[in-house]
Formats: sequence, structure tokens, C-alpha cells
Amino acid sequence: MYHQTPNNKKEGIKVMKGMTFFKKKARNLLTYFLALVFTLSSFPATVLPVMNASAAEVVNGKTPGTSATEVVSLKEVYKDHFLIGNTVSPADLTNAAKYDFMKFHYNALTPENATKPDSIWSNPTRDPSFTSADNMLTQVKADGFYTIGHALAWHNQSAGWPQSGQNYTEARASLKRYISTIAGHYSQGPYKLNTWDVVNEAMRDNPENPTDWRNALRSGIQPTERPSRWFEAYANGGNGWDYIYDAFLFAREAAPDAILYYNDFNDEELANKAIAIASMVNELNERYANEHPEVNGRKLIEGIGIQGHYNLRLNVDNLEEVLKVYSETGCEISITELDVQFNGTSAEVPPTEAQLKEQAELYAKLFMLYKKYSDNIERVTFWGVADNNSWRRTGYPLPFDSSGAPKEAYWAIINPEAYLGLDDLPPKLTSFDFGGDVFNVADKTEFDVNVPKDVSKIDFSAANIAHKYPDDDVDVSVTLNPASGAVGAEKPAVATVKIARKDSPKISTTYTVNFGQMTAEWEKDQNYKDTGYRSSVNIRFSDGETQFKLFQEFYNRDDGKLAMLNSKEFQPLPKHTGGKLTINTDSSMDDDHLKTLKLKKSLWDQNWAPINQARVTDFTVPENFWRLAKTIKSGKTYIVVSANSGLALTNRNVTSVPATGGVTNAKRGLAGTPVTIVDDIIVAPELIQDNTRLIFKEYQPRSGTIHKGEWLHWIHDVKSGSRWPCGPLYFVAGFEQRHDGSITNRHNYWR
Repeated sequence: MYHQTPNNKKEGIKVMKGMTFFKKKARNLLTYFLALVFTLSSFPATVLPVMNASAAEVVNGKTPGTSATEVVSLKEVYKDHFLIGNTVSPADLTNAAKYDFMKFHYNALTPENATKPDSIWSNPTRDPSFTSADNMLTQVKADGFYTIGHALAWHNQSAGWPQSGQNYTEARASLKRYISTIAGHYSQGPYKLNTWDVVNEAMRDNPENPTDWRNALRSGIQPTERPSRWFEAYANGGNGWDYIYDAFLFAREAAPDAILYYNDFNDEELANKAIAIASMVNELNERYANEHPEVNGRKLIEGIGIQGHYNLRLNVDNLEEVLKVYSETGCEISITELDVQFNGTSAEVPPTEAQLKEQAELYAKLFMLYKKYSDNIERVTFWGVADNNSWRRTGYPLPFDSSGAPKEAYWAIINPEAYLGLDDLPPKLTSFDFGGDVFNVADKTEFDVNVPKDVSKIDFSAANIAHKYPDDDVDVSVTLNPASGAVGAEKPAVATVKIARKDSPKISTTYTVNFGQMTAEWEKDQNYKDTGYRSSVNIRFSDGETQFKLFQEFYNRDDGKLAMLNSKEFQPLPKHTGGKLTINTDSSMDDDHLKTLKLKKSLWDQNWAPINQARVTDFTVPENFWRLAKTIKSGKTYIVVSANSGLALTNRNVTSVPATGGVTNAKRGLAGTPVTIVDDIIVAPELIQDNTRLIFKEYQPRSGTIHKGEWLHWIHDVKSGSRWPCGPLYFVAGFEQRHDGSITNRHNYWR
């Protein structure tokens, strides 16, 4: 149970994954507690000097490694794709050179602070202060900018709203008063706003059950750092989550012409957060449609904002998955606060030339991706005009340096394909066929295809693929997994299709085609005042013919008799698609009452054949808990525990930490949270805070070879996005989440 550390001390390590609700006597464990300290520093802003930019209409950009060419307007480069935005402050309008720069490059502006609660109406007992924001917005509107209000309901920079100690009724009245006043004021006149970020950063970073979006929200107690006071006040006599719907409803009433956005961060790496956001948006839009049929299909939440505060470790593929998830909601998408910072730089340690090129490559990949999804993306907004204007200025995150000169990133942005050596657009498929059905590809790159139950092996090759290019110009390859094409119940086959130019094989497009028999997977049940006891099942690979019958059967635990039967029928889903089927009781069920019952959920077709295995829930047994992990997988969530100290590794802002690297004002560091472990299960505390749960991600060395002494793993803090090296790990024991109430013995493995 040990691994060798650099100082040759033997240390043990345990890792945990999941949730717990048991209470028993604790016992000692031998583990290793990691302790690394990171520091944050701030530097005073400087004034952006004058920059002369040419207004040339057509410029191909700059070839990497050559001298700069003429600067071209960013908004002109992307005028056929999406708006290009930035932040604005009242002081910007008094700096003629800076404002001319902004007018040259951008066509959309977001007040960085002027329309936040602390700036415009900090004290609810007084009148709002509109003058500064009014004058600024009047000017930028007159200059033709698209304008975005930011933000109406937020847990930060909103000290006076809601007032402390309010109950549900008082908080709802306060929320309506604030939004009706502020959004209503900017719904007309020369300062009328086009868009509002209505609710900002309401989701926790890594919710355990993302489709249960209510439990994924910041509450009054989770997380402890920067919780939601609106949720807390609403929960004092009502449903905490209802402030989200009310905020959008009040904004729609006050500003009927504005596009209303939900805005958040850290969704590009944490898929659960994006799923929770999409689940919330879909459900609230459905509720609004049912309650307000007069809107004729207009959505309540019309846009989803991806803030985009990135660093060089961003996985662009993960971001594309988020774009797919949000696109399926039918909402428009905006990148609302884009910057890409370096880690390890400072005012005294600027980035190297190699780092600047790495930043440029990431910006190029981002804008290639944004162009790919430009039918869904409305706007890309940078959060700061130049590096010295950025809230992350020590990370040099923007495409213009502190003198206003274009950095390497600028040249990558204006022509990302050329910067990455992709002078020609990658070839694309037009369609493919299977089983007599033709699938039009358009801009999609992933497909689900239904396979009949009597088919156990698929035949799919390049012969099934159609494209518009001469065969001498492109290569098409199809790789099956498994190679045999075998497919079975809950065992899909996956075809990876690649079309590439023969003269430039790197210029290619890859598609994923999943072939599977129709499946049905149960979600975790929900039991809320506004949902009733809800059971849901997700259908994938629909055959287009099956009609569904969904049942909830509640039985008494004492005599086994049926206490309540609930059923619902559904028409077939379109072939090759999926969807969620949901059934619920008329009202929520008391927890004490549930413990007297057992629930059987079942799903049948129109011929009374079961579609999946029925599930029985015993309400006296917890569904989830944290247990000793058998394996550790990259991208999964764990808890690291030191039994020597009885503490779980926790990322926490503290008032002071020892000086690190000469910095004495550091605030962020590692701390510990006491946990109780019984029979390899965490039994206390019942509520595990977000900053105690860490994501392990395997580190891939740039050279492709792991050298002696090189870190093998990173710990990724799910609350702050921070990462720390935690290896090399030669021996690991861990704890993981269980969903079925069963317990398995400790399993140790070598890394």
C-alpha cells in the first residue's frame, strides 16, 4: 500500500469516488495526504496605448514565422459567421484611440461591470444608478454596436440582492423588483439592450446526476464558497430552484424584445455540467410553452453562453461535445467571455515565443470549431481588449498585447486553417446508406443507426459512403470496432469513417457511426415538489415502430400488496433517434412514506414484451455512496483521503498560506476535510462538497515518452478548474461511487 516519493519516504494513497449516507464506527487507514500550494497575484491595470490599425478590406493574414502584414478587422473576417464582441466600460469611451480600436475590430459589446448589480443598484433601499451605464450604452448603440446586458441574477458582485434573511415570498418579490426595474429600463430608449445574460453561473461544476438539474444547482450550502443566495432565499419557504424560472420569466415580461441567455463556465471539460445545463434549459422551456401557449413556440431561454475562460490544456474535442449538447436544445449559442491564458507567467515572466505559438494554435483550433458550428453560434466575445485590460492579465490571454499590437494568436484567428497548415477546407461526406435507409450528413459528424434485433453482424464499408469529389482526389476509410462488425443487445458496433485529400492526408474529416439495437436505460429517479416522484428512461437507436408502456408500481414493504399503480403510453420515436420517456406521480412523496414502500419500474412494447430489465428500488437502502475504488480511470471523479490525518484532500481558499516562490499574498491552497470511513465506505459527512471531489486525468507527455521523474497524472479540482501533479503513482488504492447499494472488497493495483 505504498509508493516511493522523491524523498524516499513510504507513503500510502487512497482515492474515493461517489456518495455516502451510512453512519458507523470509523477505523484507521494508512494513506498519503497530498499538499501542494498555488498562489494567485494581482497587478494594477495599465492604460492601452494608441494603436494604428489599417482598415484594409481583404488580407490573407500572416504566415507563421514571417513579419506581420496589415491588420484586418476581426469583425470583417467573421462577418459571414458570427458577431465578434468585447467588453466595454465607461472609461473606454474617453480614450479615443482605444475606442477607435474597438470600433475597428468589434460589432458587439458587453458592459464588463456597468450593468452588474453591484455597479448599477448595489443598495435595494435606494434608487438604481443608471447614469453611467446609460451614457455609455447610448454612445455604443449610436455607433452601431450589438449590446449585451450582464448579468441580472448572480451569486457574485451582487452583495445587496437578495437582502439577508429573506424568505421565499420576499425573495421572489425582490427578484421581480430588481429584474423588472433594470431589464425594463434597458428595454427601450437609446440604450436599449439586444440581449441579457439573465442567470449567470448557477450550476455546480461536476454534479453527480446531471439530468437532475435541480440538485446540480449552486444552493445555499453547496458549494460553501460562493453559494447562491437567491437559491437559499427561495428555499426558505419555497423551492430554491424556482428562482431560475422566475428570473427568466420576469426578464421576458420586462424586456420582451431581448434575447435571454443562461451563461456559465467550466462546461468545456466537465460534461456533467453541460448536460445539467441542457436538461434545465429543455425543461424550463417546455414548462414555459405549456404555461404560455400564446408565445407561439418562442423559447423562454433562447441562448446558452459558454464563457470560454481557457488555458493551454483545453481539450477542443471536449468543447465540441458541449457544442453538440447545446445545439440539440434548439437555442442559439454564444462564446461570451473568451480568453486563453498561460500558466506560470507573471508581470516579470512573460510568455516565450514557443508559448505564444502554442496559444495561437489553440486559438486557431477554437475558431475553426466555431466556424464549423457557426449555424448555431451567434457571437464570439473576447473578455478584454488587450492583455493589460484582462482580469487574467498575468496570463497574457488575449490576441493583442498590452501595447495593442497583434500577437501570434491574432494571425491564427484571422485565418485558422492557413495557420494550422490546412490551406484547403477538409473534404466532407454527403451521405451514407445502411439497411435501405439513406442518411444525409450535412454538418453532422456523429450518427446513431438502428440495427434490427435479428441482425448480429453489420456490413458497412466505403461502398456505403457518398461524397462529391473525384475518387482520385480523396481517400475514404472505414474502421469497425469490433472489427467483425458484431452487434448485440447493449453492445453497439462503431464505424469510424475518415475522408482525406490524397495529396494532403492531414486535411480530413472524421465521422462516427454507431450501430446498435434499440436500448433503454433507466435514469436516477427524482422526487421534488414540482415534479412528483419522477422516473425516466432513455431510449437509444429507436426502431421507429415500438410503442412504449411505462409503469411505476409501488408495493407495501410489510405485506407486498400493490399500493399505487401509475402508467403512461408513448408513441414510437423516429427511427434512428433517441429520447427520454418520463412518468411521475401527481405530487412528491414524503421520504418517510417512501421507506414503507418498494418501487418496481418497467417498460413494455405494444405486444407486452419487456424492452429492458425492470428495476426494483428499496427506499431503505441508499442509492449512492463512496467506496474504495477497484480501478482508477482518467476523467472520473474521486476523493483522496489521508487516514494519517483523517482528512480528505480539499481545494479551498484560505485567508493566508505560507509564502510560496516569494509570494506572500497567496490565497488558494490545499486544505483538508474530515471524513469517517467504515468498511471501506465514507459514512460522514453526508454532504460531500464539490471542492473535495477531484477528477483524475492521465498526463500524456508531449514527447510521447514518459521519462523518469515525469508526472504521470494530474488531479483536476472540479470546483476551480485548478490542476496539480499527483504522481508518479506506482501504487494506488481508491474509493469509487456505487449506484446499487452493494459493497465490494478493497482492490489494490499497481500503476
